[in-house]
Amino acid sequence: MSRPYNVAGYREQARRALPKAIFDFVDGAAGDEWTMRENRAAFERRAFLPSVLRDVSECSLATTVCNREMASPIMLAPAGLVGMMHPDGERAQVLAAREHGVIAVTSSASTYSFEELTDAVPDHRPWFQLYPYKDRGFYGEMVSRAANAGFTGLCLTVDASVSGKRERDLANHLSVRPLRVTWGNVTGAARHPRWLAGVLRERRIVARMSTEALGQDRPTLRSLLRSAGDSAANLVELLPRQSTWEDLEWLRDNWSGPLAVKGIVNPEDARHAARLGVDAIVVSNHGGRQLDGIPATFDLLPRVRGAVDEHVDLILDGGVRRGADIVKALCLGASACMVGRPWVYGLAAAGVSGVNGVLDILEEEMATTMALLGVRSVSELGSSHLA
Repeated sequence: MSRPYNVAGYREQARRALPKAIFDFVDGAAGDEWTMRENRAAFERRAFLPSVLRDVSECSLATTVCNREMASPIMLAPAGLVGMMHPDGERAQVLAAREHGVIAVTSSASTYSFEELTDAVPDHRPWFQLYPYKDRGFYGEMVSRAANAGFTGLCLTVDASVSGKRERDLANHLSVRPLRVTWGNVTGAARHPRWLAGVLRERRIVARMSTEALGQDRPTLRSLLRSAGDSAANLVELLPRQSTWEDLEWLRDNWSGPLAVKGIVNPEDARHAARLGVDAIVVSNHGGRQLDGIPATFDLLPRVRGAVDEHVDLILDGGVRRGADIVKALCLGASACMVGRPWVYGLAAAGVSGVNGVLDILEEEMATTMALLGVRSVSELGSSHLA
């Protein structure tokens, strides 16, 4: 299989590699999928205004997010249950992040345990994504275990108190909270022998495809968190996610490392999060997977940027498919961009080499765009480069 030359090519390879239900789980969004489409359309509505006759013989993508140096302003967003896409799962995410000198934010619904991921890449410092749970004992256990495993940052997702109505999943009879993938609703699995062989090879994924994978007894769930990382993904999907600002304040008091909040689009929420001492705000509408009808995050970025001080890093999430999209986001005040679906497409297409391929493409496109804009570093980018 030849390497694609853009993210859309990896998406097409992922579509061919996966059963329809599994591809739709990655590719789909809530409701009419308007927000997901808007995330893309917003980038297309803004044009570049280049400067010429500049020395761009050398171009640096290097930047800093939360006082951490990165080779480029790209972060691999948390994506749950990606072991269903390819047996490399989240290991591919952290391996590719290390290779490219960027930050991987691994999901609390990971196919692999905290320790398996950090053991796989001991010289990489990933961040850990978690949801706000009412049970602070459970909450505290997850945070402590992440810290002990070597995770250096936390990313709190705050826009998923309930699951959005994802109609592709409904049409495919795919339940997500808790996960219920069965051989019945993964129709056409036999037509994807490489995917099927990978699933069968990884027992943790086969366990997910059993409707009897987990019981509902709370003490049992707590013990599963401590002992079985491969069950944690289902576990975190079963617990209620209702929470308040007080829980964010508690988390800030109990976590000394970088703390990001993901899912803020309202400037007033951004101000309040900043007052509570967060280090970064991820301007995100969950890729359109939660509430359909939220404007594009790219359109909302300037309003959020204007609501918080410069010491709070803004990370754009939603709709990024080109290196040029990342450049546009940086022009409007983002410190970096998270990419979610793109790296998962790469994973589904070719495992860790596919994730590396997606990052290669985005970085190459960024470098070309910046050179043609007449800038040599990301710090030179500003609103004057957009028409």
